[in-house]
Amino acid sequence: MTRLAPLTAFLLFATFAYAKSGTTTVVITTWNGITRTYTTYVPNNLPASPPMVFCLHPTVGDKTGAKPPLTWCNGWRSGADTYQYVLVYPVSTWNESVGKWFWDAYNIDYLFAAPPDDSGFIRNLIQTLTLQYNVNPAQVYVYGMSSGGFMAHRVGMDSSDLVAAIASSSGMLWASTDPVPNIVEPVSVLQCEGSLDKSVPPCTGSFNAWGQRDLPDANVDDILNYWLAQNNLPPNTGSPMCTNGLLTPGVTGYDALGSNGAEVQYVLQVGAGHGCEPTFKTTIDEFFLAHPKVSSFILDKGFPNF
Repeated sequence: MTRLAPLTAFLLFATFAYAKSGTTTVVITTWNGITRTYTTYVPNNLPASPPMVFCLHPTVGDKTGAKPPLTWCNGWRSGADTYQYVLVYPVSTWNESVGKWFWDAYNIDYLFAAPPDDSGFIRNLIQTLTLQYNVNPAQVYVYGMSSGGFMAHRVGMDSSDLVAAIASSSGMLWASTDPVPNIVEPVSVLQCEGSLDKSVPPCTGSFNAWGQRDLPDANVDDILNYWLAQNNLPPNTGSPMCTNGLLTPGVTGYDALGSNGAEVQYVLQVGAGHGCEPTFKTTIDEFFLAHPKVSSFILDKGFPNF
């Protein structure tokens, strides 16, 4: 894929220690003519070529746009310390029309006066920070919750050549019903939903968000079957998650592993609401680190050889 222009015009570069265990750096920059912000957290004593995990925040209300969600992913720093990865948490753009910070996931361009190309921004960050921190290009991962979960799916689709695995909590594959692209390389996927999620219900195929009512979206079976097909795995025909728009009684998960090493896993947390339980962070970290990019797919992307 074509490389994007590098990040330019750094406006703020603030670095500070966190709990004596690592360094947090907040950067405000200009990319594609838009002011963008991202944070990196780098634990002490990283290995020579560490993994890198992106954390994408959910939708956050802010009537003035003056309070970007800079700290929502702070809870992931302990995981970065434990599992020794570079943690990156970018901020979405603020949508003035609805007074919220949320991501430009698939098929919602029409909600933005000028679509910000969040996918391109994150792709550029992956490329830039992989070189900056000497990241192992086989171990780049993306997690998101709610709006960030939608965006994690989009990054997995758009940058499947760079991303080894994604995880999404209460974030569907797309909003609206326009087509979405095929991936070019395998991507492992972990999807988690709460059975009582009323914001992004697992099975209804619609939700109310971003100033919209009954916005069509994928349900969990759409997610599973898309990623199964993209990873050359058979569809889930024996145990659908949803039946007639409701969760199928007694079905709480699905797991499939392909010959190329890609895994597609779904977890339903019974009794949970919007977003998965905090303890699920460990499950996500362990899923990520168990799924590096299959070595045969790590081609020449302009990165150092590892």
